[in-house]
Amino acid sequence: MELFFGVLFISFMFIGIVFTVYAVIYLLLQPKADGETVLVPLYETDADIEKRLGFITYRHMFCSDRVKIVIVDMGLNNIQRELCERFVGEYPSVLLVSPEKITEVL
Repeated sequence: MELFFGVLFISFMFIGIVFTVYAVIYLLLQPKADGETVLVPLYETDADIEKRLGFITYRHMFCSDRVKIVIVDMGLNNIQRELCERFVGEYPSVLLVSPEKITEVL
């Protein structure tokens, strides 16, 4: 019986720690004010475009209605641009623009 309550206590403790870490990350990723715009410049030499798009996905999960994410195409090749266009198609608050059109978006 003591083993059961010990396992139960440790389980609840683990769940509490996980929830606390989740809450801290959630608060850190929350935008300070509504209408925040995040610019993400992507270059052809970037080897980790998929990781950066993963960050955008994570950011989008927490504050999709308050943040506009703008991916700036700083000379992507065709494969990278296709990947970004597919990504933009999945998330409506993410835009893909060229450097000349940043002022129109902002």
